[in-house]
Amino acid sequence: MNRASSQPFAPSLPGVRVAAPVRAAAVTVAILMVLVAFAALIDMAVAVNKMSASLVTVNDGLRTLHGKLSHTNATLRQVSLKLTLTNELLHATNVKVLMTNAKLNLTNAKAAESIVLLNGMTRDVGMTNARLQKTNASLAGMQSTLGGMSSDIRAMAHKITHAKLLF
Repeated sequence: MNRASSQPFAPSLPGVRVAAPVRAAAVTVAILMVLVAFAALIDMAVAVNKMSASLVTVNDGLRTLHGKLSHTNATLRQVSLKLTLTNELLHATNVKVLMTNAKLNLTNAKAAESIVLLNGMTRDVGMTNARLQKTNASLAGMQSTLGGMSSDIRAMAHKITHAKLLF
């Protein structure tokens, strides 16, 4: 039986024998390596656990952000709808204003025609007033003449009446 094959950590060379303290040291080193590897695994597990907690915090933050963004999106949709309605109202108002402007343009054109007619009437009234003033002046002259004639007729009537009385 080969002794080297039954011994743990046996050297590759069958003729060389390893002493028991070296074997114990080798086993101890191997156990220490296993313990260090296990400690490294525990350290990695703790780090993964911390990362997991951080990811949970990030996930919670993302959920909160998602909720706020959903609310903001709903608000923006309402604002968009209101802006669309306002735009439609402004368009309808603009159409009405344009129709009113067209009507005002027609009214202004008719007013301009009326102004031309009124200017003509004013000119005609001025000419009529001038003629009336001439007529009034003529009537005043006639009244003065008639006043004089009335005095003469009274005087003649008085003379005739006086003359009849004498006869």
